[in-house]
Amino acid sequence: MNGTVLIIDEDVNAQIIAETLLRLRGLDVHIATDPAEAGEILAHEEVGVVVMDINGAGMNGFEVLHRLRVAAQTLPIPPRLVVVTDRREPELEGFARRLGASAVLRKPMNFGQFIATVEELVDVWSPSTMSDGVRNLDASIYPYRDTRCRE
Repeated sequence: MNGTVLIIDEDVNAQIIAETLLRLRGLDVHIATDPAEAGEILAHEEVGVVVMDINGAGMNGFEVLHRLRVAAQTLPIPPRLVVVTDRREPELEGFARRLGASAVLRKPMNFGQFIATVEELVDVWSPSTMSDGVRNLDASIYPYRDTRCRE
């Protein structure tokens, strides 16, 4: 089990709340405000779960989710991915899961559900639970694709 969580969110208040809730449960927490910073953390830290707000300004969260998932596959044990969103499209959850999300949480967030989801994923963090089915996704099929997120 790896009790380290990476939070990717540009909202400082959301960062503080998530970090406080998870630290009170005994988990180690790293904070990133953007995908580049998250990549640096993932390159140097062993992370069990990544929690990402896909509504970040100036980026396409689905593209970032896919890139994180592909990059994570190079790690000995890829982290589980949790998507947080305030979007309400009915197909969003299935799409996020096809891109590699282990869970999708809606805002406003139920803090008990947030803690339970992260703790459950920390407990099942292992190579045998990871799916490689998203490795070969073609980025051109994204229904939410826009031009704001570029490497």
